[in-house]
Amino acid sequence: MCPDFRQNRTTVKIMFNTAVSNTGDPLRDHDFSLTNKGWRLSPLFDVNPVPYVDCLSLNITEYDNALDPTLAFEAAPQFDLTRKAAEKYAETICDTVQRNWIYWAEHAGLGRSAIEMMRPAFSLKL
Repeated sequence: MCPDFRQNRTTVKIMFNTAVSNTGDPLRDHDFSLTNKGWRLSPLFDVNPVPYVDCLSLNITEYDNALDPTLAFEAAPQFDLTRKAAEKYAETICDTVQRNWIYWAEHAGLGRSAIEMMRPAFSLKL
């Protein structure tokens, strides 16, 4: 069963940024927007996967910004998640990225050589 990503969008954004090596990760990606239904986490945008990197621009834990999904497990209690729930989020996100990134790259018009050049950005394993 897939986790309900609406329940913890901040965690989902952190894990997705890690899974696609989005090192740009601007603070506004984790900002809030005031809607007619109250404050909501802003939509994800400006995703720029970068191959051959080992850290994000923002820390996942208080002291670490390594491109390591297990750091999100460590930070899970800060987002009212158990480690097991965080692991399920990460498993689902990493699996979805692994199964779909080439399709979306081709859909966006990237050629075979560009896709191969970007492959390391999507190679994160749990």
